Amino acid sequence: MPKSEKRSEGASSKPGTVRRAKGPRAAQARRRLLAEMPVAWGEAWATAYRAEIHAEGRRAGGGFPGTMTEARARFGSQIDPKLVALGMQEASFAERALGAQLLYRTARSTWLAFRES
Repeated sequence: MPKSEKRSEGASSKPGTVRRAKGPRAAQARRRLLAEMPVAWGEAWATAYRAEIHAEGRRAGGGFPGTMTEARARFGSQIDPKLVALGMQEASFAERALGAQLLYRTARSTWLAFRES
C-alpha cells in the first residue's frame, strides 16, 4: 500500500476503507506528479512516434504528427489511475487541461529537437 494511503482503523471506521491523502505533503506530491508525468509521457510519445515512422522506413521530419486531442486522451487515460493509486482525487478539469497542454508541448519540442531534415 502506498505511503499516502492509510487504512482506517478504529470502532467507527468501516473495514477496508481508504483515507484520501491530505495535508501539505500530499498537495506537494500531487503538484509534482501533475508537473512531472506529462513531461515524461510527452517525451515517450514523441519517441514512440519516431520509432513507428522509422519502422515504416521513413524519416521523422517536419512538424510533430500528434494532436491536442490525442494529448488530452493520453493524459486523461494515464493520470487518474496514477492519482487514485496514491490515494488522491482524480484530476480536475483544469488539471486535465494543463496536463494535456504540457504533454503536447513536451512531445512537440522533443520531436522538433530530434527531427530529421
